[in-house]
Amino acid sequence: MILERQLKIGGINSGLKVQYIPRGPLMDWTDAKLRFRVLKDIQNFARTQKAILIKIDPEVLLGTGIPGTEDGVDLDSGQEVKKDLSSTGWIYSPEQIQFKNSAIIDHAIDFAITYKIFNLNSHLLTINFLVSQL
Repeated sequence: MILERQLKIGGINSGLKVQYIPRGPLMDWTDAKLRFRVLKDIQNFARTQKAILIKIDPEVLLGTGIPGTEDGVDLDSGQEVKKDLSSTGWIYSPEQIQFKNSAIIDHAIDFAITYKIFNLNSHLLTINFLVSQL
């Protein structure tokens, strides 16, 4: 699914668009050949639609824990995806719509322990909103 918004200038349709792929594209991000093909196809489609930028929100795990702390651990697979995206013209956007972090919680443990874990160090980082300037 690609969401699209027409840009208006002074209330007049400019013919330009911005696009967004929420929580996607869905694919095996560890398959480099597939990754490059899908991203190239997305960029080509956006160009044919006269989009000036497209944002994606892939579910790619960059690491676990809190970045910059001793509990923070970068994952090679996620860092490789991030590097490949950057090398093909995608730019990490500081403007986020989705949460930058996710948490995995074992509901079988005590709520107080779950609360402490959630607030301290079980956040999982994901890449959100990489922008391709077309």
